[in-house]
Amino acid sequence: MQKNSHKISGHDVDVVTRTEQVNQLLHGIPATVVSCLLLALISTLVLWNSVPHSDLLIWVAVFVAIVLSYFWLWHIGKHALTHNTSVFWRTLLRLAVLVIGITWGMLPVFLFPNDLPHQLFLPFVASGMTAAAIAALAADRVSAQLFLFPMLIPLIMRLFVEGGEIPLAMAAMIVLYLLYLLIVSYRNEQAFRDMQALREQVSLQNVELRKTQRLARLGSWKLDIKSGDLQWSDEVYSIYGRDPLSFTPELSTYYKELVHPADLADLQLAEQAAYRIPGQLHSIDHRIIMPNGDLSWVHVDGMAITDSNGQQTHLVGTVQDITERKQNEVNLVSARDAADHANNAKSEFLTSMNHELRTPMNAILGYSQLLKHENTLSVKHKGYAQEILNAGKHLLQLINEVLDLSKVESGSIKLSLEAVAVHDLVYECLHMVKPLADKRNIAIHQLGLQLAVVRADRTRLKQVLLNLLSNAIKYNHEAGSVTLELRMQDPQHLRILVTDSGPGIPANRLSELFMPFNRLGAENTNIEGTGIGLTITRRMVEMMGGSVDVISEVGIGSTFWIDLPIEPAGDNQQPVNEFS
Repeated sequence: MQKNSHKISGHDVDVVTRTEQVNQLLHGIPATVVSCLLLALISTLVLWNSVPHSDLLIWVAVFVAIVLSYFWLWHIGKHALTHNTSVFWRTLLRLAVLVIGITWGMLPVFLFPNDLPHQLFLPFVASGMTAAAIAALAADRVSAQLFLFPMLIPLIMRLFVEGGEIPLAMAAMIVLYLLYLLIVSYRNEQAFRDMQALREQVSLQNVELRKTQRLARLGSWKLDIKSGDLQWSDEVYSIYGRDPLSFTPELSTYYKELVHPADLADLQLAEQAAYRIPGQLHSIDHRIIMPNGDLSWVHVDGMAITDSNGQQTHLVGTVQDITERKQNEVNLVSARDAADHANNAKSEFLTSMNHELRTPMNAILGYSQLLKHENTLSVKHKGYAQEILNAGKHLLQLINEVLDLSKVESGSIKLSLEAVAVHDLVYECLHMVKPLADKRNIAIHQLGLQLAVVRADRTRLKQVLLNLLSNAIKYNHEAGSVTLELRMQDPQHLRILVTDSGPGIPANRLSELFMPFNRLGAENTNIEGTGIGLTITRRMVEMMGGSVDVISEVGIGSTFWIDLPIEPAGDNQQPVNEFS
């Protein structure tokens, strides 16, 4: 990430400051020209009877020509100044100031070459305008120095040449005076540069703020409580579709023209709440009327600001365009309603098909069983009947699981929660799956708490345990093992773990286990299954206030567990003999 991306560079500051320096110098020229001409007129009147008229008029003519040239530079420069030409114009103006300073400095030397008192009088009269010069040239200390040095240095040199206590003391005082003016000019320019840099930084930050507000469609506002003056940032005008050149924001206009009438009362209540609790943010979403009559949505935040006496002075806040968000919310609600409608229609269809699906399946299973025991059939045809029977049983299991899933998803399945003795239920389930385990020579073990009692639906918990146990047997190795363990997870929950010694499940596929109809590739094997059992298991356990999860390691096996809330029932810590 680039650092200081919002700071202006030193080069940019120099360019902008230089341009502003020249601009300040140009602005000071008219006042400087008027002051110089007035001072020249006064000097001419004072000296008219003291010097030859021809010499005085020559100096006046030269001085007026120089000053008028300076004025001409102002007339041209105020139109021609740019960032690219600022160096040229600053140099030109410095030269002009230098020439004016030299002209003032040469006045006593030219008119009174041998008359020190008059030489002292004129520069001190001229130095009376140095304060104005410093003010006019404050933006550029070099220009101030170019004016002061040529005006005062000739006098300083003349005093040192003259010698004596009074001239030398006067020279020292003028030098100190000059140094003081130089320090003042330096500080003035430094203050100017600092102010200009700060102004540019603030300007850049304002630009970035406007960009950010435009991207976020977020604007700011400020209301003067006493005067009723309402101020908007540029983005607020954009949000409301108003032109800042032709529209003046006022509170009465805002209520009357912009706010949807149905939302006006709520907006005013939010405003009153902001008045009641200064410093606390209050928010509201409301509709606004665009110039073309369309409706948009805005989110308004506001709070009251108080002065040092605790008196409320302003309401300040932000406005954000949330039309797109509101439309997305409407679209999401519509999509959700459509999905719910479709899901309900599917569930209703499957539920209504319950009888229609089971009746023909029962007929298929019944007649295939009769054919299997028909003595007139050959062994080959009895084998065909057995295949029909096996396929029918598998199809009936699929129908039952799909119907169970649809009931769970539609919320139509009803649970009867009661105290269930887990050991008795586990015993029933183990005996039911034992024939399947014996066919594959898989050993089943039980460990845990004999008298553990949980709060659950007994029928659905039995369905869950049978699903986990049958899966542990089906997806296992020949001559493997399955362990069912009961364990206190915490004082409020019992954990039932089913562990198999099967091939295990890759860690990156564990999240797919509970997805409907996802068998993780087992559909390509000869192991029967639907891919729905675990989905139903999780949904039913969650409906009973429990949870289901799994850990697995490839080549080692898998452990599925369910946590169920405990129903207190005496001492449930007695060990149980291993099931056999």
